[in-house]
Amino acid sequence: MKRKYKVLQLLLHYNDNISGLADEIAQGFPENHFEVTTAFLCDGPDPVLKESQLSRTVKFNFRPSDLKGVKRYKALKVLYRHCRDQQYDVIIAHRFKPMNLLMLLNHFLDIPACIGVQHGIGDFDRFMRRYEAKILMKKNWKTVGVSRAVCDYLIGCRSGFQHRNTVKINNAIDIQRAEGVQLSRGDARAELNVPLASVILGAIGRLVPVKGHMLLIKALSKLQESFPHVHVAIIGEGRSRHELEA
Repeated sequence: MKRKYKVLQLLLHYNDNISGLADEIAQGFPENHFEVTTAFLCDGPDPVLKESQLSRTVKFNFRPSDLKGVKRYKALKVLYRHCRDQQYDVIIAHRFKPMNLLMLLNHFLDIPACIGVQHGIGDFDRFMRRYEAKILMKKNWKTVGVSRAVCDYLIGCRSGFQHRNTVKINNAIDIQRAEGVQLSRGDARAELNVPLASVILGAIGRLVPVKGHMLLIKALSKLQESFPHVHVAIIGEGRSRHELEA
């Protein structure tokens, strides 16, 4: 019997957005041909989490400080041994930190295919990050931007990301799954404590400064007196949550 191809997905830490995408990617590999492992460098999903469809989960439990500067070589050593022992055919790294670690490991491991998935703009603004990417990216490396803007940004960095190795694959939505958990219009507004007759502006995205949620809130505050029936509903999670709530 022909062996299954071994795939590793490498993520920094668990959150519903990125890990939900990892779930869907894992489900996209036919089980009769692929064995998918998802690894979290820092914290992973709660053991009681029932929704995850991930075939196998590995938690390395590194601290954020373990992945910075000279200290990251200890983490690289652990990752190197894991990947060497498991003999992965494909490694998919999501976001900058896992991508950066994989670029380094790729020079010491015989990995047939390495794929970096970039979810936002700005991670390669720093000169050293662009320089590292340029010198570390090998021929077995491909990069995916989750939108045209992300793809254009990467290629525009001129740091090893080129049309031959960088492609756009838009994030997909499982329509049936999304519709299955939606509330009716009335129930949703009741849940949000918003009157049925109100006008609601919605924003969906990571709660990070680059998304501009603070500008949206400040703009609506200036309109409050003239348009008291207008509300803003923000969907997302991220480091700016407490600041935005305040």
